[in-house]
Amino acid sequence: MLLGLLATAVLADGDDSATTGAGQGSVEALPTPSFPLDATGTPPVEDGPSVDDSAPASEEEDPARPEAPSDDAHTAPPNTCLSDVGGEGMYRSLACRPGAYRLLARYGAGASAAACQGAGKVTVTYPDQLLCLRYEYSETAAYAEVGNCVYGQSSGGNWSLRKCSTGTFQVTGRHHTTDTDVCPDGPIRGTRYYTGHERVANLVLCYRAVMPDDGYQLQLNECVLVERFSSGKALIHRSGCPSANGVVTGRLSYGQEKKCGNDGYVPYQFPGWPELSYVVCWRYR
Repeated sequence: MLLGLLATAVLADGDDSATTGAGQGSVEALPTPSFPLDATGTPPVEDGPSVDDSAPASEEEDPARPEAPSDDAHTAPPNTCLSDVGGEGMYRSLACRPGAYRLLARYGAGASAAACQGAGKVTVTYPDQLLCLRYEYSETAAYAEVGNCVYGQSSGGNWSLRKCSTGTFQVTGRHHTTDTDVCPDGPIRGTRYYTGHERVANLVLCYRAVMPDDGYQLQLNECVLVERFSSGKALIHRSGCPSANGVVTGRLSYGQEKKCGNDGYVPYQFPGWPELSYVVCWRYR
């Protein structure tokens, strides 16, 4: 797996107390727990006084109606950032930063949690309204859906959402876990993961490098179809030997095309990733 090449600094697996950081399919929406939450993302159970089932209920008493908490989340305008202060189930406004929740939208009572579906989004329900919050990650790449593309250099730094093109990484899976084994193995595949204050924010992205052709994965003596252009550029593709016009005679690091001798060659430099750059030598068959 390319994880050894593509993965960047990661936090310890399962460390729910860590601040948000970069580490590193069908799209999986975040769980949609109801407010308030405990550290495990499930509604807390509070101990209360025992109830005497033998006591007759008064016909004049109405069931107690839940009161809306008077925290900042209940009245904050959209784009306000919030944090569950002390894990007490009361959201307070604060400066927007990684690890906070950004209020995206507010809906009336009875709204469906499906209104909050999307990358990084969670719901908080009050008796009279439903809020859509988005966990604030340190990188925009963490908001990529399956099919979106991201980019970051192998030497480190932030990863960001990008328009899909050769030289980017296409997201093939999005999983709310820190188990990178959920991603398939392969020579141009990798993972990037993020951990948050709560397990609901833990995220693993699976991705594959977007290459111009099959050059990175070709092996010596493999039959290939070489596509040549008037500009002098060439692409090289896997092909069954009956329909192939060439055969691979060597694989080299980028910049070593002179070692191909009199054979043709197809080079590619993956921006910021020498590990994914190559030269394939070939000759007509």
